[in-house]
Amino acid sequence: DSRGIEADKLKELADGRIFDASKALELGLVDEIGYWDDAVAKTAELLGEDPQAGFKAGQNWSPIFKLANGRAVNITLDSTTDGILVVDLEDRVRGHNQRFVDLWRIPSELMDSGEDRRMVAWVLNQLVDPESFVERVRVLYDSPESSSFDTLEFRDGRVYERYSQPQRVGGLCVGRVWSFRDVTERRRAESALQESEQRLRLAQKLEAVGRLAGGVAHDFNNILTAVL
Repeated sequence: DSRGIEADKLKELADGRIFDASKALELGLVDEIGYWDDAVAKTAELLGEDPQAGFKAGQNWSPIFKLANGRAVNITLDSTTDGILVVDLEDRVRGHNQRFVDLWRIPSELMDSGEDRRMVAWVLNQLVDPESFVERVRVLYDSPESSSFDTLEFRDGRVYERYSQPQRVGGLCVGRVWSFRDVTERRRAESALQESEQRLRLAQKLEAVGRLAGGVAHDFNNILTAVL
């Protein structure tokens, strides 16, 4: 309807034929005719890149589309509430979201380096048990097909859940994805609930002991009365 083609005419055209660009434009099936390098240049422009820098006709256009794909992946990652880090088999950072940076308080220049080992060294002084953290990372990097889940406790009271699994492309392991979730408030709520339940159980025990003591005292008084 938006192209102004009547339903009967559309049914007539939808018979399996393939139209070239000029015919499709004539029939109103497309808005205009464009060219491949125009599409590349427009994609580069939308990404804030120079459309003429290395993407001219006759050259390899794949880098700009890889860049577009990477930007799209980062946008998707930034829509999640977990901190995400993607590392390749050479321990190089291939992707992350802003939540990961915020959770671990990593400086931008360190993130820009793309060196995972430097990032690991940076975060160690935040943890209650840095040795276990490093050991778990080492084990997983030595076993690319392994998955893992554990909990990290921080010196300032934060608690994160850490989940890691292999990144696969076409069935092949090409890296590792790390996911971090801040569960500090949930843990505090659970701890407060447990303390409340413990206090309630203690109060109930004290009440039961009080009733028992009162009953014993009453029976003892009755015995004394009978004797006297």
